[in-house]
Amino acid sequence: MRDEPEQEKQRPPKWLIDEPQGTNGAGKELFKGKLLSQKTAKKLLEQNGWEQTAGGKHVIKMKKSGQRPITLPRHKGQDYGKSLTARILDQAGLS
Repeated sequence: MRDEPEQEKQRPPKWLIDEPQGTNGAGKELFKGKLLSQKTAKKLLEQNGWEQTAGGKHVIKMKKSGQRPITLPRHKGQDYGKSLTARILDQAGLS
């Protein structure tokens, strides 16, 4: 048998560990380990100080002072994939 090194445990994203500012823990409990949908992503961003601005027919655009806007596409009412969820959280500074 080969001695294989133990895989390093990856540290979970910041949004799973820390409570988002100003949410009193609601963000941590509501989104822990889940994929986001347009509705849940909007709710999470609003809890962290983001505001909805004019978006297109199938997208929501969120903005926050000093940050680049984030576009939340509509995925036919389904959850986003892992990559898109991670990118949205990364853009919002929650990863």
